[in-house]
Amino acid sequence: MAMREVEIHFALLIQRLPGIVELRYHDGTPFADPATRAWISASVLPHLQTNNAPRKVEVADTQPVWEVALEAALLVLRKEGLKPAVQFLKQGLQKAQGGRARFFWQFALARLCFVAKKYELAKAQLETLDQTLQESGLHAWEPDLALEVLHLLHSCCELLPQNQVVRERKEEIYRRLCHLDLEVVLE
Repeated sequence: MAMREVEIHFALLIQRLPGIVELRYHDGTPFADPATRAWISASVLPHLQTNNAPRKVEVADTQPVWEVALEAALLVLRKEGLKPAVQFLKQGLQKAQGGRARFFWQFALARLCFVAKKYELAKAQLETLDQTLQESGLHAWEPDLALEVLHLLHSCCELLPQNQVVRERKEEIYRRLCHLDLEVVLE
């Protein structure tokens, strides 16, 4: 109950002073670290939405909520391990509204697994995301997103123990990457 009260009052402060979360100290250090920004996005800002305030969560100059949360999850990964970091991101995924937001939260989870060197887990998630892009036709509308997913998927295939299935999948992804953007393959 007390936590909810704090969240509501903080949401009202943010409503009165909309740029407060983006403020920085004179040396450029943000007032709110990534974990705090993720908490604000996940727990505080929804209170503004229920008060019929504009549903704008992202400010043009700031990162999307899932990117801020991924930065915070990477800190959790270093300090506490993968399981707490995944749990942290899953909280955001559960609160995500709409397919697009859920997709980006799932992509953040896949990227977290990749950074944690859990390539098999990352690959499984990326395969699902790639399938979602293909089946929905979004790869045509969001080619940069398709490139990001495929590039990370290809990296997973390169880092996994090689067998016939992995090699064939890696070659297929490579051909698709070449078709979408030759520069990405040359990196």
